[in-house]
Amino acid sequence: MKNPGATEKEGLARLLTFLTGEGLSIHTLIMDRHVQIRKYTRERWPGVKHRLNGWHVGKGEHLKEN
Repeated sequence: MKNPGATEKEGLARLLTFLTGEGLSIHTLIMDRHVQIRKYTRERWPGVKHRLNGWHVGKGEHLKEN
């Protein structure tokens, strides 16, 4: 992969596919404010809510663009 963001997105895609394949229902995803992850989740997993990790909010990470 060209960048860490693409690797993170690919890892999430594999994880969600594996977990749902095992019969788990994913309702909420708590992560940092990664633009690619938010877009991927919104488009490919519309039933999954993307929430911000409290640590990132406290550190002001939610204000920065990735």
